[in-house]
Amino acid sequence: QCVTASGMRTSEEDIMEHITGDLVLVLADDKTGEVAAFSSTMIMSPNQYFNVADISDEQACYLQGATVSENRKKLGLYKRMNDRRIDFGLERGVNLVFTQTQNKSVLRGVKSTLDSKKEQGLIGGYEVSSILREGYYGRQLTEDLPDNFEELDSKRGDAYTFLFHLQPIVEQ
Repeated sequence: QCVTASGMRTSEEDIMEHITGDLVLVLADDKTGEVAAFSSTMIMSPNQYFNVADISDEQACYLQGATVSENRKKLGLYKRMNDRRIDFGLERGVNLVFTQTQNKSVLRGVKSTLDSKKEQGLIGGYEVSSILREGYYGRQLTEDLPDNFEELDSKRGDAYTFLFHLQPIVEQ
């Protein structure tokens, strides 16, 4: 229901993959029960998730999937989910957060959340690295991609994997 309302084009299999994890959040309207947003988060290394050996073996907080219904956007639901998801990783002692996307808004949202964590004194800062993954998804994930990365061929399924390397708090 939420996926359809968000404009995503995806299979049932893909939906099921993205709503499983170590932390699954579902935000629903109190009155109607309509699902407004959901997200899933996993604690695992990037190498484990992507089944490779060249990214990182460090346990990390993988922001696997998230979507907000079109009629619920601009209400801060994505930020609330990201806050909880990153807290979930921090509570487990991770120093690496990663995600994959075709959408600049996702990158901005994670950076905004991490900036807030730094202001709150929960992390010392972070550095971002990226990996271009040509054709990874095999398709464009949403009907419209209004905030895509110009250098990606999103129709081919290109995406970026972003790794956020968290820095420790420096005592002064």
